[in-house]
Amino acid sequence: MSKLRNDTFDKISGVLILWMIIYHAFGWGELKASIIYNVLLKLLFFFIPWFYFKRGMFIKTNQKFSKTLQKEVENLLVPMVVWMSVGYIIVRLPELFNGNYSILKILLSPIFHLIKSGETVGNSSLWFLLSLFIAKMVMFLVLKLSIKNIAILSVGLLVLGAVFKNFNLVLPLGIHNLPLAIFFVCAGYLYNRLELMRKLNKRSLVILSITFLALFFFYPSYVDFHVNQVFFGNYCLYVINSLIGIILSINIFRYIKSNSLAWIGEKSKVFLVLHWPVFQLIKLLKVSNNYLYVFVLISVVAILSVLAAKFIPEKYLGLNNKKITNSIFFIKIIRD
Repeated sequence: MSKLRNDTFDKISGVLILWMIIYHAFGWGELKASIIYNVLLKLLFFFIPWFYFKRGMFIKTNQKFSKTLQKEVENLLVPMVVWMSVGYIIVRLPELFNGNYSILKILLSPIFHLIKSGETVGNSSLWFLLSLFIAKMVMFLVLKLSIKNIAILSVGLLVLGAVFKNFNLVLPLGIHNLPLAIFFVCAGYLYNRLELMRKLNKRSLVILSITFLALFFFYPSYVDFHVNQVFFGNYCLYVINSLIGIILSINIFRYIKSNSLAWIGEKSKVFLVLHWPVFQLIKLLKVSNNYLYVFVLISVVAILSVLAAKFIPEKYLGLNNKKITNSIFFIKIIRD
């Protein structure tokens, strides 16, 4: 059963990490008015909530804080710093040679933006790793509550997220999206603890499917998770239909066989960290913004990500490198 569940979740992650790359490619190609883009966005709008939800499903409740901290620094913060640096070098190196900025300003700028708003300059998609890290640290405290109180807290977090949205708050380290992030981590945790996958019957799934399709056709909603702002539709409907989309995906992908998608999902972090720097490099070629450009972006990223994931050990990519985290003095102090 465990193997089936993991394979199912990897396949969903495979589809949604590929969609994330396509989503960003259309943005880079300035083709957000495209029918293809809009249909896919209205169908796969829950791609960011899914990755928080999945983390919540597999969260460990009996792990010491020091162990959790070390693991999440290793899995999330180290890759963020490494690949944010790679992307930033690609963006700022030409400016350094041109003398447009001082060296000090170039060095301090990414730190300033990261602290000010959670923006990962040079590799913008990596805000997710910082957000997930903070959410996981907060969850260490949340898990001390009862199931009932976690459910109540989740509702409160959703309300808080809506308040942040209404006031257009931009908070240090990007914590303006933290209520929504923790909400979906809690939702994944509750889904797993309450064994809802086994309890949902066919009638429930039919009702959920009808609701999902009705909102898709008549009132689609999308929230830019990073800035916690509604792009179209309604904030609460986005959250509700995201949960429905996630639950339906879990039940659908249980019956879909695809080793390729499962492998991509398992290696999704490689695709996440690589795609933005590759986009930056391709942009230097000054290709015209059109469908061919978008196709080139997607194709090159897919090929390079697959090759990197298949032939380069993750520790050499700055992913899951225990030597790096073991050398960080404050983790050693906490652990000892």
